Amino acid sequence: MRTGDLIASQHSFLTTEAGKAKTEMEELVTTTKSRAEAATSQDAVTAIKDWAEKEEQKTEAPPDTSDTSMSLELLKTWVLEHAGDEEDAASDTSEEQWERAVEHAYGHGRELENHPEVFAYQTRGEWAKAGLVHAAESDAMIAKVRELVPGAEDPASVVEAYFHDKRYTFTSAADPEALARYVTERNFGAGVAEWGKQAIRDGKFRFECTLDVTTADGTCYVDEWNFEIFFLSDEAKEWSVRLSGADSAAFDVEPD
Repeated sequence: MRTGDLIASQHSFLTTEAGKAKTEMEELVTTTKSRAEAATSQDAVTAIKDWAEKEEQKTEAPPDTSDTSMSLELLKTWVLEHAGDEEDAASDTSEEQWERAVEHAYGHGRELENHPEVFAYQTRGEWAKAGLVHAAESDAMIAKVRELVPGAEDPASVVEAYFHDKRYTFTSAADPEALARYVTERNFGAGVAEWGKQAIRDGKFRFECTLDVTTADGTCYVDEWNFEIFFLSDEAKEWSVRLSGADSAAFDVEPD
């Protein structure tokens, strides 16, 4: 997503949420008025008043549309996920736009020095491209980086030592077709046969990712991801013929 689109999306979100809050309050007022008009005793009016006060507490307050903190956090995330390394954007991202985003999001220069968390966000973005169910692994990885950094004399070295060559295993795809495309496009064009796609849809696969993490200027970034996919299928022989391997395919991916 382009930086401008990211900010526009956040503005749209705030506008929508403000509209929801306004609608909720209007509905509460209308309902309260209707009930009050139908009340036939003071006790009934008091009960309606108590009910309305409780419901008002549940009603969301409209977000402050002048508050840009969430937009800034989204921009920081975009910068981290679209980094190629500590100096450059990923190849599928505008270098000038990325550098301006770095400067705006972090308020210093146009490089990501001293950011040992970069590799984690790069990886999260790559797993999303692959269509994997990855939230638990991604969140845990980012949380672990935050745990390792405080108090470390050389945070990047500590983080690299922990995560380099670390392997993650996935057995579910949020988007099976995306995973099939991912393997095809990044495995030198060797396509996934229809039975393999069906195995992915059925969750009869194991997708492994080993991190190749490197460090420069206090920043940890991905040199490449080492992927391997295994299929549980009675027709595994077809896969082995197509890829000249056994019942799996192994391939390396560098950040785009």
